[in-house]
Amino acid sequence: MTNRNRILGISINSLSKNELLENIRNILESGKLHNTIFTINPEFIVWSTKDKNYKQILNKASFSVADGAGIIWALYFQQNKPKSILLHLPYAIYTLILLLSNSQKIKSGDIIKGVDLVSDICRLCSQTGKSIYLLGATHNVLEKTALNLKKLYPELNIAGLSSDIDIRVKDDLSIEYNEVKNQKIIEDINSSKADVLLVAFGHPKQEKWICENINNMQNIKIAIGVGGAFDFISGKVKRAPDILQNIHLEWLWRLIIQPWRWKRIYNAFFKYIYLVIKGNTDNFDKTN
Repeated sequence: MTNRNRILGISINSLSKNELLENIRNILESGKLHNTIFTINPEFIVWSTKDKNYKQILNKASFSVADGAGIIWALYFQQNKPKSILLHLPYAIYTLILLLSNSQKIKSGDIIKGVDLVSDICRLCSQTGKSIYLLGATHNVLEKTALNLKKLYPELNIAGLSSDIDIRVKDDLSIEYNEVKNQKIIEDINSSKADVLLVAFGHPKQEKWICENINNMQNIKIAIGVGGAFDFISGKVKRAPDILQNIHLEWLWRLIIQPWRWKRIYNAFFKYIYLVIKGNTDNFDKTN
């Protein structure tokens, strides 16, 4: 087992990217079924504070990894914050400046971005003869994603793809979808004999859907929620310039090119920081 830290009750694996990929390789070679990987970003944490079921789902994952500098910052802040509550805000500002300056002091683990993890897993599958199934997004995005992945990894076996389902979050925060269409997708995944399932419904839909359906998949060794990764891989959305990625300001780039996402960005930055500062020591622990 790997060490795990918690942010506001959400468990995060302390893994480097290489360690995670080695675990994935071992799972694929062993044939162990129904493992899950969730790439946790600040939006996940914020959503989990109002959705107890979502928090439980994230904490049941085989691996929950840090997708974003905000997760690394929160882990560092929680472990090192002053005892006096009066100093929490100035210390948060200080550590955020360290983060933006890319200081090695604040590095407490690898940032494992969903889009990069998809690429790494596809490379691993192409090397080991394992197959993947793409689920979510739009059909056009899926086709372009598959085409670009094959250009990068000609030996990659893309066993199937589907976008033929709409998922809605209900008022009680559970999800609903057409059961007939869902069953057809499960049957297609099973007939494809894919080893890895990449699900791009966005949070919390993708994690909840995986939790509800993974036990009905006969061959899936690993299911991963990949959020907007297909949009990036297909070229539908351009990634932030390297300079902004290096100083952890990708959220600012998304705000510039997609201003309608302002509420999500507000939650992932300002509300998240507020919740982490407000959190108490009971929200942090470390277990083996």
